[in-house]
Amino acid sequence: GFALSTVPQPMSTEKVSSKRAELTRRLRRDFERMDKVLVFATYTALLDAVHWDIERELGTPDAGGPTVFRYDGRVRITGGARDRIKAEFKASPPGKKAVMLVSTTAGGVGLNLNYLWKAYFMDQNLNPQVEQQAGDRVYRRGQTHAVEIVRLNMRDTADPPLERVKALRLEN
Repeated sequence: GFALSTVPQPMSTEKVSSKRAELTRRLRRDFERMDKVLVFATYTALLDAVHWDIERELGTPDAGGPTVFRYDGRVRITGGARDRIKAEFKASPPGKKAVMLVSTTAGGVGLNLNYLWKAYFMDQNLNPQVEQQAGDRVYRRGQTHAVEIVRLNMRDTADPPLERVKALRLEN
């Protein structure tokens, strides 16, 4: 398939951030009631770390863990690679867990995932429109089911000040 077979190990593996630990805890719970989850991040290095965490904490697909798909700037636009990734993710059979890791900038173009029930935003993009477009990939007007979009914002980090900056940008 098109899931990454090798994941670059994050620069520091000794300490997993509280945000990444919270994500894997939530994914473990999510997979008790759903098969597919989407995770957005602005930076591909964070997507690498999240991929590593998922394999370490939830297992590789061979060990019963989710298959991890990537949709970011590393995926070639030409040759149909992005379409194949989307199709393979959507076609994951019921009962087979899958996570798609998406960069917010790549997730804003040509990606329709309105069959999903849940998405996470791992970090902040200072352009609130980029985040809005990425979130729109999961929810479309007229859709019949609710979608839960979770922003993993942590206290005592850069998240609260960045939220204020984004709010100001939306006002102006």
